[in-house]
Amino acid sequence: MNSKISTVAYRSNLYPVEKNISEDSIFRSQIHDPFSLEVLKKQYTLTPLQEKEYQHASTHCAYAAKNDYPWGTIRDPEHHEQVVCRCLNAKCIYFHRCRPDFDPDELTIFDENKKAQPAIERLEKTAQDKDPEEGNASAAAKLFADQKPSQNHPGNTDSTFPDKTSNTEDPFIVPKSVLTVPKSAVAKKIDFSSFTETTQDQIIDAEPPERSIINAGPGTGKTWTLIEKIIYMINEGQVEAQNILVLCFSRSAVEVVQNRLSCAAETGRIGYEWQDVDVRTFDSFSTYMLAWIQDNHPELLPRNFLLEACNYNQRIKTATSIFQRKKDMLADYEHIIVDEVQDLVGNRAELVLAMLKGLPDTCGFTILGDSCQALYDYMTEDDPSVMSSTQFYQEFFKSFPNANYYALTENHRQDDTFGQLTIPYRKAILAGTPQDRVSAAGHLLTHIHQTPVKLTQFSRNDALQYVGQGNTLGILTRTNGQALQISAWLQNADVPHALNRGLGSPTLGDWIARVFCDYENESIDESAFVTKHLAVFPEAGYEIARMRWMALVSTQLGETRNRYEVANLLKGLLRNANEPLLYESGTGNKHAITVSNIHRAKGKEFDSVIVIDDVIEAMANPDTESLLEHKVCYVALTRPKKKIERAAISRKDKQIYITRNDDQSKRCSKAGGFGKRYISHFEVGSDTDLDIHSLAVDLDLQQRIRRDAYSGMRLKLIKCPEDTRPYVVYQIVPEDNEKAVLGYTSKSFAQELEKAIQHIYNNMRSAVQYGIYPHAFCDVYIHDITTCISGMSPVPAGAKTFGDISIWSGITITGFAAVDKDTY
Repeated sequence: MNSKISTVAYRSNLYPVEKNISEDSIFRSQIHDPFSLEVLKKQYTLTPLQEKEYQHASTHCAYAAKNDYPWGTIRDPEHHEQVVCRCLNAKCIYFHRCRPDFDPDELTIFDENKKAQPAIERLEKTAQDKDPEEGNASAAAKLFADQKPSQNHPGNTDSTFPDKTSNTEDPFIVPKSVLTVPKSAVAKKIDFSSFTETTQDQIIDAEPPERSIINAGPGTGKTWTLIEKIIYMINEGQVEAQNILVLCFSRSAVEVVQNRLSCAAETGRIGYEWQDVDVRTFDSFSTYMLAWIQDNHPELLPRNFLLEACNYNQRIKTATSIFQRKKDMLADYEHIIVDEVQDLVGNRAELVLAMLKGLPDTCGFTILGDSCQALYDYMTEDDPSVMSSTQFYQEFFKSFPNANYYALTENHRQDDTFGQLTIPYRKAILAGTPQDRVSAAGHLLTHIHQTPVKLTQFSRNDALQYVGQGNTLGILTRTNGQALQISAWLQNADVPHALNRGLGSPTLGDWIARVFCDYENESIDESAFVTKHLAVFPEAGYEIARMRWMALVSTQLGETRNRYEVANLLKGLLRNANEPLLYESGTGNKHAITVSNIHRAKGKEFDSVIVIDDVIEAMANPDTESLLEHKVCYVALTRPKKKIERAAISRKDKQIYITRNDDQSKRCSKAGGFGKRYISHFEVGSDTDLDIHSLAVDLDLQQRIRRDAYSGMRLKLIKCPEDTRPYVVYQIVPEDNEKAVLGYTSKSFAQELEKAIQHIYNNMRSAVQYGIYPHAFCDVYIHDITTCISGMSPVPAGAKTFGDISIWSGITITGFAAVDKDTY
């Protein structure tokens, strides 16, 4: 045989310390000796494998021979490491329980080893005689001892400590490694000016245990880098896909990541194991973790905790508390990616810090964001106890001084001309004076022209100047009230568009209720689901039906089964609904035109952008400029890929009142009248505006919603009689049929409407009397037909129940509701 390919593989169990031991997580992960693990555990977080080794190997079995620790680690044929028992004490009464895999041939090897035992014991005795005080555990402890540096070399940053027991002349004793102990370093100052400009490749190719935070401007390829990082870790870094966690700020961001990974799989760049990568919003991750804890470790939860009864903020606070108390909750992850980190304030900021601080040393992270787009600090202005984005960054810098701090600067989104124009503005925002920011904004203002069309008269023909052939248009406003007003103008002109409703809780797609609300069996398999789906949605076809089945099954933990209880599928939708298809309603088509306030457009890109002109004009005025508003303006300027224009709206349409709610969210309203003021408009569309149980008071109403309701349907809100509830309630009715009641508004809606009225009435403190509330609102629309699921009592009469969980069809509403002048 003349092959030049060697069949010999070199392997070693020697691992050099690349840094000092406190920073070298790779070296520490290779420690498996039970005595060393005993000491290591007191100072560092063990890896999941080390934790298993510690639990088994560091405890001597009472039935084993002296100095025999029968548990150890092997690598199976698939190269997975497992902690197993290799005990050979066949006379032990528990032997067959511990060794179901016992092979009698092992006794032959054992006999050979036994013959060598006397010589081994003589060597051990020789070593012990040289240092009778030092046992195995104390020898291991020396490796991690907190020793003081020598003062012999004050100019040196580290010192070497010789081991007094080492005997280099004894050929049977391996000299102990010399430990380098660093002096206490002076804490380095970290701010955004100290970030190192780097390339995408350096971030992508970093080893999985590396910890990096990246500050990157718009269009610099944060999402592309994130995707390539995942592909590299799975293909080259030997990281299991299920051990990668990606946290995003919005569901649309989750969908982008999943779609791009899917495209990479279709082109063969990554295997289909990418589907095991855990990509979630912060809200979804908290819900998923709490559901798992509720089933497996309920003692960690507050007394009488009920997941479904908690809103998203409450879930995030509870999850944060658990991460702070139980540091090993994320021990199985090997790398965590957090996107749009600059948006983290309040509960979400505290959640991420608690997670990162509890990670084992072997788990790396990549944190991506842009401090120039930190728009949500307004939520912290009136409450110093709420963590701001600035405070989050400061706490991160303090907690992770040895992380890599990188910056990406090259803009790949905008063309050279406009992309170059925004660079001075960005620099002025990050490190300039107020005058620098005003000057840079004024320079940009001269390069952005007025649009020739009027938004109040925006027609389908006007829209065609911007869209078509796959092009997209974003109409961006400063406030949500302005966005709602423009959306109403487009609705009246029959211009199809999407209104970005923002950061509310996601709603499940209507197809789920349409399939299950008249399904008669308690269990279902793929064939039955596809048959039912095709009967309800014949135009969708087989492939869509099958994909939706797979999305449903993705909510179930454990092994895949052929048939599922419907109740378990519905519970999975409450606890672990992560697939974008689960939130898809109707056809799932995307609109070419999007109307949004700037906050809610962040992270998106459009071919063309029309921005309300006062956004930029105010920043070019030294009397109205503010750092936070400059960041808002900067986000708007960096959304377009090709063109940006300004549009004017009247002074009357700009005058918006804003009230802040208990959860720090905002609600817009407008006032009418001259001498005697009154509320003329009120923002509708919060998650809690509707009493969702009122949408299923009977089967007839449910059938009417499924048969007649549609996205964009015009509605009215009509005030109910005074004694209907302890608070004011509005009926929700179609504009063209006020007798067909679809549902009712909630207590939360009444409370926030009262706040808006009090604000308009010069911050009146007394309760608003029933007669002051408007009799009716118009310019309200159905945003989506949805699915509602609940495991709480009472169950609405029109709901379908499977086991202890119910399902029914619902709606979400939106609009800058205008007071109906004919009835006020």
